[in-house]
Amino acid sequence: MGSRRGKKDLTTNIKDAESPRTPTQPKIKTREDLPSIVLQSINEFIMEMQGLKSQISDLDCKIEDKFAKLASLIHAEEPPTANLELNQQISELNDRLLRDKRDNLLKEKCNRLKHKISMTWRDTLNKRKQAYLNHLKNKSKADLYEEWLTSTPNYIPLKFRPKAIIGNNQRVAELRIAEAMSSYRTAVQTLRVYAETHQERCSFFDSLMADCIDKISESDDERNLLKERWEADVHNNEVISLQKWEKNRNFLISKKKESEESADPNNMFVTKTWDEQIAEKSSKKKTKFPKKKKVPTATLR
Repeated sequence: MGSRRGKKDLTTNIKDAESPRTPTQPKIKTREDLPSIVLQSINEFIMEMQGLKSQISDLDCKIEDKFAKLASLIHAEEPPTANLELNQQISELNDRLLRDKRDNLLKEKCNRLKHKISMTWRDTLNKRKQAYLNHLKNKSKADLYEEWLTSTPNYIPLKFRPKAIIGNNQRVAELRIAEAMSSYRTAVQTLRVYAETHQERCSFFDSLMADCIDKISESDDERNLLKERWEADVHNNEVISLQKWEKNRNFLISKKKESEESADPNNMFVTKTWDEQIAEKSSKKKTKFPKKKKVPTATLR
């Protein structure tokens, strides 16, 4: 049975092989030609598969080329410096954060150092403030007096003018005027000397504080920051002193205007009536206060 079925299947395959085929397929004439025909078909199939494989490989290469071109187009649309700018911004942000952190630590350290010498800082600052105020008042007042002295007509403040004395002759009056002018010039020079003296005191206090800062500072950054704070405090005090002097200057100028309006500019004497002189002398006398009555204390028994 098995041999018959095998022969039948083989006969069927031979009939199928002998069926009409494409011109490329050879016709099977005998059974002996079947193995060679099968081998030839296998070879043709293998060659066809190799052709398809080469086509697939070419297609893969084309796809890779397309992707490469697409990637180049995408990168070409973006600015080439975009990543560089982003990295630069990130780097600057990190540097700024580190710098802020370092500055905060430095400020805290300087606050502790300043608190350590707070007594010396405050005492020296107050002394320098007073020295600068005296320097400013003396120098500015000397400049103002010299301006009045060289103006036309000359103006002398009332406190430097001699008082008019009834009965003085002309020669004595001229000598007294010359004495008043000399005293006025001497006062201007004295004010300038005082101004220089107080300026030297300001420099002394600055150098004293600089030495103190150098002793407690551990780095140049701490030293520079403490000196900047000292200079800021000094500047604030100098501004306050300038405001005080401005008020004093306005007062002196107003007194000058009042004197020029009420007195003769050609008369260098302080002219007062007899009643005004008497009233001035009486005002200068010391007032006598009534004596307190002694209250008797109870004696101890």
